[in-house]
Amino acid sequence: MDFEQAERRFQELQKQRDGGVLDEAAFRVEVAKLLLRDQQGVFWMLDADHGTWFCNRGDGWTAGDPHAGPRPEAVLAEGRRQRTAWLVITGVALAAVLSVVGTALWPGGRPSPGPPAPTLTAGAGVRVTIASPTEGSQVAPGQMVAIESTLEGAPDLQAVARVECSVNGEVVAAQPVRAQLQPGQASFPLSLPWRPAHVGQYRVEVTALSDAGVPLGAAAITVTAVETPTGARPGLACVPDAVFVADVTIAPGTAFPPGARMDKVWQVHNSGTCAWGQGYELSLVEGDPLGAPEAVPVPPTAAGERADLTITFWAPDLPGSYANAWQLQAPDGQFFGPLLPLTIQVEVQAAQSLPPAAPGHLRATPTDDGRAVLLTWEDRSDNEEAFRIYRADIEASIGLAPANAGQFVDQRVTCGRTYHYTILAFNAAGTSPSSEVAQVTLPACVPADIPPTLLLTVVPTQVVAGAAFTITFQAGDDLGVVQVIVWGEETGEPALDMGQIFTCTGLLCTGAWPITDTAELSATLGLYAVARDSSGQNSALARATVVVRRAEE
Repeated sequence: MDFEQAERRFQELQKQRDGGVLDEAAFRVEVAKLLLRDQQGVFWMLDADHGTWFCNRGDGWTAGDPHAGPRPEAVLAEGRRQRTAWLVITGVALAAVLSVVGTALWPGGRPSPGPPAPTLTAGAGVRVTIASPTEGSQVAPGQMVAIESTLEGAPDLQAVARVECSVNGEVVAAQPVRAQLQPGQASFPLSLPWRPAHVGQYRVEVTALSDAGVPLGAAAITVTAVETPTGARPGLACVPDAVFVADVTIAPGTAFPPGARMDKVWQVHNSGTCAWGQGYELSLVEGDPLGAPEAVPVPPTAAGERADLTITFWAPDLPGSYANAWQLQAPDGQFFGPLLPLTIQVEVQAAQSLPPAAPGHLRATPTDDGRAVLLTWEDRSDNEEAFRIYRADIEASIGLAPANAGQFVDQRVTCGRTYHYTILAFNAAGTSPSSEVAQVTLPACVPADIPPTLLLTVVPTQVVAGAAFTITFQAGDDLGVVQVIVWGEETGEPALDMGQIFTCTGLLCTGAWPITDTAELSATLGLYAVARDSSGQNSALARATVVVRRAEE
C-alpha cells in the first residue's frame, strides 16, 4: 500500500463510520493499521481525527507531508544521531522498568482479567501483495478479472496450505499452495479468477490460510464495476505478455519416423505485468494437435521470470509435413504473446532417434557461503537437447540446463538440510537413464542474535479529556516475535496501568489498542512497550506519550 492508497482507504473508513458500518473504536483501529514506511525508513501514520499525516524519523512524531519528497542529507544524519541516542537511553531504562512491572506482565505474572483484548493483526511472516487490479481500478461487469497476487516470506510460506479470494466477504475462488511449493521457496505468484456480476463497488481480499484455516497474511483492494459503451473495455488492471526465448527441443523441420513420440519444449519470458497462475493455459490456435490436448496448464510464473512450456506430440502414420501453433491464453480468454510453432517432417526413411546417454560423475557442492548448491556432471552424449535436474524432496524437475552444459546452481535451498540430486538428459526421442545420486549437506543455520525491533506510536498525540486515542505497535524479529507488552505508568487509567499482553507468531507483529480517557484533569500519559523474540531476547524499551487537556483549556 502506498500513501495515495492509504488516503483513499482512510476516506472509505470515514464513510463507513459516518454511515454506521463502523463504530468509533473500530474506525480508529482500522486507521491505525495504515502505518507505512517509506524508502528512507521513515514511519508515517494518519491522524484519525483530521486525516493529516504524521511522521517518525526516530526522534518523535511530528506533522509532515509524505508527498514532499525526502529530507536533505544533513537532516537525515541528525535524525540518525538522535535515534541512536534514544535507543541507548531506552536500553538503560529497560532494566529499571522491567524490575517494577516484569513480575506482573510476563508469563507466570499475567495481569488479572481486564477489558477484552483489542483487535490484533499478528503476522506469520507471510506477506500478501495484490499486483493487479490496483486499488481503485475499474472493471467491467460480466468479464473475467484475474486477481494477480504474490505470497512472500520464508520459512513461513511453507505453512500456507491454500489461498482464498473473497469479494465483499464471500469466497469466490481458492487455490491450493503447499503442493506447488519447493523447500526454502520465498515467494509464490498466483492468479485467482473472479467475474463481477453487477455494477457497483467491490472489496476484494486475498488471504493465505494454514491447514486449520488460520489466516497467515492478507491483502485487500477496492475496485468498481462500471458499465462501458459497446465495444469499450475499462483499462486493464495488468497486461499479460510474453516473449519467445528458445526452442529447447525439436528445431523447426526436424524429421521423425511415423508414430514417434515428440516432447516439445519452448522457453518463454513473462514480459507482462501479470503473474501466470491458475487459469492460464497454452492453447492450440492453428493446425492439428498431433495427439496432444488442445490446451495445457501453464506453470506458475511471476512477471519477469522464465517458464518452460512442454507438450508431448505423436508423429502421424503418413509421411509428410505437419505444423501447428500455440499461444498463451489468460483466464478471461484473452490470447497474448507470440505464436509458438511446431513444424516437423514425417519420413519413413527417417532414422529413429535414440535417447541420449545418462550423464555421469554428478557432484553436489555447497557454494555462496552455503546459500546454494553447485551441481557439476560429465556430458556423455552428443545428441541431448537439454538436461533436467531433479531433487529427491520435490516431485517435479527443479530446472533445465541447455545441451552440452556441465553445471547448474540450485538456489532454493535451506541451511542445515541434506539434499539428494539426480540429472538426466533428453531429446525428442525420450530421456536417458538417471545419473547416480549426489548428496550434499549444507552448513548448519547460524541463529541470529539480534534483539527484536519495536515501534510504539499513539494517534493523536493530544486529546481532550474524555476523548479516544489509539496505541499501536509494530514489532519485528528475524527469529520471530512471540510477545509484545504494552502498558502505562501512573496514568490513572486502570486498563493502561494494568497493561496488555499480545501473543504473536511470525516475523512481524502489529497491533492496535483503542483507549478512551476517563480522567478530567490535564496530564501527560507515559506509555511503554517491550517485545520478546523466540530466543527470549527483549527489544529496547519503546516509549510514547499522549497529552490530555481539559476541554476548557
